[in-house]
Amino acid sequence: MQNSACIKGILGLNSQQVYVAGAWAAVRIWETLDGGATWALTTGYPSDNCSSLAALYEDNGDPPAITLIDPIDESGNVPITTNIILTAIDSTSGVNPATVLIELKIGVGNYTTIWENEVALNGYITTPSVITGGYSYLINPDNDFPGETTISIRVTAADYGTNSTTETFSFSIVP
Repeated sequence: MQNSACIKGILGLNSQQVYVAGAWAAVRIWETLDGGATWALTTGYPSDNCSSLAALYEDNGDPPAITLIDPIDESGNVPITTNIILTAIDSTSGVNPATVLIELKIGVGNYTTIWENEVALNGYITTPSVITGGYSYLINPDNDFPGETTISIRVTAADYGTNSTTETFSFSIVP
């Protein structure tokens, strides 16, 4: 299925990056090495409401893969001072960063949104980094987690195609 999307800023794709910084990009065409998508990148014009870069790609139908890197999912004896690292990767069309939603639940309470629309919320410093095919997120809570508590993380992400997913992870804090 062919899709067209307006991409702004930095685009990470299979270890290739295109930077659009205050100037129109030259036309570039390439095919991904993993047999996934064919990309045709063209410049945007102010009249088309896409001030950065347009991309045409093949959507493989798979949603992004979301992984909790640290601490490991369902691990125990995690220190109260832990930071959280997770990734959202889609090696075909790339992860749309505007769709990433990160929610956190402490104990049996409700989920609290800590990252939405590329903005950190509610006392958590969240630092995104561009990685091959998507993003890595380092989450550093303003305060230590309470001891003897289960922490749950729910992450939703979509690619530039029509695919999205939600994954839930948890780990247990020691005193």
